[in-house]
Amino acid sequence: MKKKFESAPIVELAKDLLAIDSPGGYTGEVNAYLEKTLKEMGFTPRYTNKQALYVDFPEGEAPRRMVTAHIDTLGAMVTEICDNGRLRFSNIGGWDYHCLETESVRVHCASGKILTGTILSDKASVHIYHDIVRAEVRDYDTMAVRLDILSNSAEETRAAGVELGDFICFETHTEFTETGFLKSRFLDNKVDAAILLEVLSRMVKAGEKPAEPTRLLFSNYEEMGHGVASPPDSIREILALDIGTVGEKRNSRETQVTIVCKDSRTPYPFDFRQRLAKLAQDNGVEHCVDVHIRYGSDGSLAAVAGIDMDFACIGPGVDSTHSLERTHERGILATAELLDLYMRN
Repeated sequence: MKKKFESAPIVELAKDLLAIDSPGGYTGEVNAYLEKTLKEMGFTPRYTNKQALYVDFPEGEAPRRMVTAHIDTLGAMVTEICDNGRLRFSNIGGWDYHCLETESVRVHCASGKILTGTILSDKASVHIYHDIVRAEVRDYDTMAVRLDILSNSAEETRAAGVELGDFICFETHTEFTETGFLKSRFLDNKVDAAILLEVLSRMVKAGEKPAEPTRLLFSNYEEMGHGVASPPDSIREILALDIGTVGEKRNSRETQVTIVCKDSRTPYPFDFRQRLAKLAQDNGVEHCVDVHIRYGSDGSLAAVAGIDMDFACIGPGVDSTHSLERTHERGILATAELLDLYMRN
């Protein structure tokens, strides 16, 4: 099959999205970007009560399908201002402390300020703490944000505008290499949001419509486990765009689109995933079927919430998930091709 898509537009969309901080609960700015982009395509974006943005394609018809790509990311929240002025923090989404040590952050304060800082162990200096640096467990009680302000007390930090409940956003380190790799935090799931935008844009420009009326939802609480709620009764199936987890004993590869057959919540319906696998096979799309061990998607989370929809999940293979992630343009393009095929069939 002749390839319809180029990686460059998708990568540029992904870079734009990745440049916008959007941990779960703080997605207003990325929604504004999506709203502007979708309006430029001629759509009228709408919001759910939880502020998830969606469009219906075509507009004015009751949707029979839903395609989702979540735009919320991992992050953290200030939960304690220490006596030395540093910040303890709790997780937004499922990350581990060892993946965050020495990471640069932005603290979005309720006061309106944005302060920079670094996540460090309390005993970070090898010159002072010697072997303790290597042996100390990294957890809530030993890691903190050192703000880039002159503060040695909780009072000074509060005076700078920081308070409990402020959002902490991690630097993404986004890079597209000459060898075709896209590296960044939060490829899960902004690379899929970029893929969805590009597939939609190509169809609109060509004057084409999907095979069935489709709701396109950019969910905003997937990492917290409640991305999709109360869809219209007319919707009979949901395709979640997410990631394949690349690692030992897994089938997923960065150069393919993964079709998920089971995650930690539930198996995925056989007939739906086989329909997707046949589309990929018949059209020469690089793909695999895989089982994900510690994982959930908008599809499986909707299912366990009791929403009556058939469900499936696809996405590019991603290495080092929920850390500094990496995928390849071949996996991105394979996902775009399979999504395009699904929309048309």
